[in-house]
This record gives sequence, C-alpha cells and structure tokens, in this order.
Amino acid sequence: MTSNNSFTFNIEPYDLYGSFYESIVGLELARRALHHTFYGCFGYVPNLPSAIDQRELIASELDRKGRVLRELRVWDKGLVEIKFTRTPETRRYIEAWGYFDSKEDAVGGLSFLNKSLPPETTQLCDGTVSVSFWNAAMVRGDYQPRREAQTMRVPQWQEIAANYPDRVRAELAHTMRLRESRMPASRMMLWRGLPGTGKTWAIRAMMREWLDWCTFHYVVDPAVFFTNSTYMLSLLSRVSEVGQSEDGDRKWSLIILEDSGEFIAMDSRQQYGQALAKLLNLCDGLLGQGQKLLFLITTNEEVQNLHPAIVRQGRCLTNLEFPEFSNSEARRWLECHGHSASLSSKSLTLSDLFATAGSGESIVNVAPLKRAGFIR
Repeated sequence: MTSNNSFTFNIEPYDLYGSFYESIVGLELARRALHHTFYGCFGYVPNLPSAIDQRELIASELDRKGRVLRELRVWDKGLVEIKFTRTPETRRYIEAWGYFDSKEDAVGGLSFLNKSLPPETTQLCDGTVSVSFWNAAMVRGDYQPRREAQTMRVPQWQEIAANYPDRVRAELAHTMRLRESRMPASRMMLWRGLPGTGKTWAIRAMMREWLDWCTFHYVVDPAVFFTNSTYMLSLLSRVSEVGQSEDGDRKWSLIILEDSGEFIAMDSRQQYGQALAKLLNLCDGLLGQGQKLLFLITTNEEVQNLHPAIVRQGRCLTNLEFPEFSNSEARRWLECHGHSASLSSKSLTLSDLFATAGSGESIVNVAPLKRAGFIR
C-alpha cells in the first residue's frame, strides 16, 4: 500500500507483472515530460537496421520464442516504441510511436524511420482479409477504443453457397454482389437465425467479396459501444481513419456487432436506455450523415421479439433469416458430402449436418443441451 495526505491506493504484485512493459514506458514518458508524438506503420523486416538497433534499449517484451514483440529505445532527445506484428502466413508489419520534446524532433524521427524501414504494404495472401477488433480500455476514467488488427482466411461465396438452404441462398448471393457504386440508402444489416446456421461463415465470405471497397471492424464489447457515447464517437472516428488512404479517398467500413439482439429487442430501452436510438441515428439520422458506415447485427432472436423500428419495411439493407435445412435439403447436402444417413423428420442446422457427416469429432461425456433461440 502506498499513501500520502491526498489519496490512498493499493498495488497488487499481479498488476505490476501483467503490465510491466507498459509501466516502464509510462514512467519514462512521465520522467521526460515529452509533448509531441507520431505514429507510423512500415513493412516487416525480421531484424531492425543497425542505425536503429544501435540506439539505447530501455525496455522490451519478448514472445515465448524469444522474439521481440515490443521495445522502447532512446532516440536523441526523445523515445521511440516499436511493435512487431507477425501473423503466420499473412501480412506482417512494424508499428512505431515516437515521443519528443518538440514537433521538429518528432518530424525528424519519423523521417528517419521512413528512410530506414520498408513502406507498409496492404497486399495480403490470397484468401485473407484484415479485420480490426475493437475493445474498450479505461483511460483517465473513461473508455477509449483499442484496436487489434488480425488477418484471417476467408472463403469465396461460391465455395460455401451450397451450405445455405434455398430460402436464403439467393438473398445472400445478392448481398455478396453489392458494390460501392450501387449502395442503397439503408445502412443497417440484420441477420437472424439459430446458432449453427452459418451466419459467421457468411460474414467471412462477404468480407472476401467486399474487400476492394470496404474495411471490416468487429466490436468486441457492444454493450460499452451502445451505452457510452464518448466511446462510440471515438471508435467511429478511429474507424474512419483506418479506411482513409493517403490520397484522401475513404473506403466504406462495415461494423460487425455479433450476437447483439438484446440491443434491438422490444425491451431494449428498459435494459439499455438510448442504445437503440443511437443505432438508428447512426444508420439514418444526422450522426451517420457523410460517413461511409455500414452496421451488421446478428442475433438468435425471433423477429417478433425485435423492436418494430428495426424490422419495419425499408429500414434494413438486408433483413435475412438463416433457416434450418428441410429434410429433403438435408438429404441432398449429405449425399453431396458422401454420406447417407437416416434422418428424422425434424429440420437440421448446418452445424447439425456437419456433425452428422462426421467432419469433426467431439469428446463429450454429457448429454446434449436443449436448443436456445428460435422455438419451433
């Protein structure tokens, strides 16, 4: 415990261990009283050039293989923090943050890095897209968005189209073909269906089809997004920055709010206050004007449990229900996958079909739980 006349606080050993590197960086910044900063993203090199590597190392964080994840170095009258991102089989890059006493020193440091490191490349391996995952971090008593970019493999639509029943396949195909030049006025997308009906895989395929004109953003904590206006506005501002190119052109941004039906339910106002009103204002109101934003909400809720303002005619760009396979559709799907099993008369989800076909083995010692979501 540390104490003075004005306040008292506790420091647990785990807190210091869990953020040791950040603590060192924070202490160095506070001690040097630096007021000017920059951020740069560069192409990947496995080892820093000698002109950078020879500068005094203050702190570093290593991964389990002993490779540097982050490091802090003295840079003339300032500091430079460098972060390595190494995503297997996909894009790799280096990020740098500079902290200096003057604007001129900051400009000089950034210029040096631009000459010493290769330029950033947005070229990804075929079949991959970059997705920004946003979560809320408490900064000076308020939530601020923190971004973690991940690159994931995604299928083409024609590779998975057969995994969707006829009742939704045509509408999904039309959605995949949407382009910036033909974007309708609606900005909200609503996808509903039981767990295991393929909503997430459809999102991944849509990312592949929209890659040329859209960036993708997954909000990890939608409750904070909807209930904290400061966090919401700050996140949307950062999202726009991600989609902006150096020549000033800006791509559309798809914001994904997965399993977020409670925020658009009939009782959402009682549970989450103005969350629904904020969403509608972002999609159709003044708050969303001039912004190239699309919102995709997925839910397991039935349509009658959702707020009428969401499901009214013309509100949504797409309002799709992901149904189960009928018995005849399920038989055809299984036959195409080389499996002929006797089926009950009940409908089956896509995950049920993959389980029946034996594409993935599970180790269990409990009886399966009853389904949640749509009641049939």
